[in-house]
Amino acid sequence: MIGIFRRVFGERHTRKAIVLAAAVLLPTFLSSLYYGMVASDVYVSESRLVVHREDSVAGAGSIFGSLVRATGLTGIRYQDVVKDFVGSRNFLLQLDRELGLARHYSGENVDFLSRLSPGADEEDFLRYLRRKIRLHVEPGSEVMVLQVRAFDPAVAQTISQRIVDEAETLVNEMSRRPIESRLSYAKQEVEDALEAVRASSQILERQLAQDRYISALRTLEEVEATAMRQQVYLLAFVPPTDLHEAQEPNRARAVLTTFVLASLATSILALAGLALRDQLT
Repeated sequence: MIGIFRRVFGERHTRKAIVLAAAVLLPTFLSSLYYGMVASDVYVSESRLVVHREDSVAGAGSIFGSLVRATGLTGIRYQDVVKDFVGSRNFLLQLDRELGLARHYSGENVDFLSRLSPGADEEDFLRYLRRKIRLHVEPGSEVMVLQVRAFDPAVAQTISQRIVDEAETLVNEMSRRPIESRLSYAKQEVEDALEAVRASSQILERQLAQDRYISALRTLEEVEATAMRQQVYLLAFVPPTDLHEAQEPNRARAVLTTFVLASLATSILALAGLALRDQLT
């Protein structure tokens, strides 16, 4: 780098070379100062979730399979629903009301660069929270990874556990509603068929009504038996981690990154100056 400076500025312009060197050392010094003495510890609570299905959907030719298609259960991708739910405005504001997130993230114990501005409006607050609460699906799998960053280990774990609980409730409710709908439909068919048996007066009509009633009973039995195997629920196979040490920031790496980037930027500027001088001369 010094050789480049000499080619650009010459021996008589050492002061300029020093200025450029300072452009590397000053950011590195400030970065060392910030990460060494100012930056707050960040605790990352991580949990891993998967949507568990007890059994595959019934065959396309069965009565139950037809009912499943009618309710749209086969088209649900629970991972996308959970991801949208966790990042939604209503849910994040609910978490804030329950757990006091704004108070935690804007606390005076948090360094000035990491802190939520006390005067932040709702949109700024939500953007901040979405940087601290992240859920993504691992590529090539259906595993969801939830990461919650906070400035206190207990807060990070509490937020993470609350999100897991609410996501479990959401998936269970999504699974329960179509099952209850199918059961209600099958039970109504049985009641209608039984009413038809009671109302029939002719022998042929009564026989047809009885056949319908028997068929409806069989359908109800199939729905009840299969519905128990079609439960879908969210499984936290790695629960929110119990934290004892801060995971972020990686102070040494951050300072090294600052040095490398400052060096690259200074070198590019020096080379640009060299190219410009060559063109002018």
